[in-house]
Amino acid sequence: MDKNIKAVILDWGGVVIEDPVPGLMRCCAEALGVSVADYRAVHQRFGEGFQTGRLRESEFWQVVCVELAVPEPQQESLWGWAFRQIYQPRQRVLNRMSQLQAEGLATALLSNTEMAAVDFYADLGYAMFDVAVFSCVEAVAKPEAGIYHRACERLDVPASQCLFLDDRSDFVVGAQAVGMKAIRCQTEAQVIAALT
Repeated sequence: MDKNIKAVILDWGGVVIEDPVPGLMRCCAEALGVSVADYRAVHQRFGEGFQTGRLRESEFWQVVCVELAVPEPQQESLWGWAFRQIYQPRQRVLNRMSQLQAEGLATALLSNTEMAAVDFYADLGYAMFDVAVFSCVEAVAKPEAGIYHRACERLDVPASQCLFLDDRSDFVVGAQAVGMKAIRCQTEAQVIAALT
């Protein structure tokens, strides 16, 4: 790894864990009794509001279920339940982040996600991340510059000394635009290689 790098920032879904989106779409569609294609189409219309905290989960399900013409879910948090069902951590990535942290690098998680997932993250107790920055808490999402700047500020490391890994090319470009070294990684092997 580049000796100028003082902090490593990872995306959550698709980097630290297997991509949760297909499983989330499937679980939510099944719970609502609709096709995955129908659920996904409506989710895409309202998901950004959910991820940036403009829609609380109850409000999200309200608008989604009106669009789908189905009853609202009875669970307190269908999204939180679904996230827990499909969660698949990449243990080698978590172990490598612990090693980098022990070597003195600052570490962070930077994710576009929803409050139910943030609650689950708190339950996980991941000590290998010094900082966690979530779109629903910050009311700003990747690839907007503000969310990358907040991660740097919380780590107290300039963007030019941060390595950022994400599975989406547009989010990598957003990180590069603020001066981070950023690499697109989709597989666990690619993540480990980038962190070596």
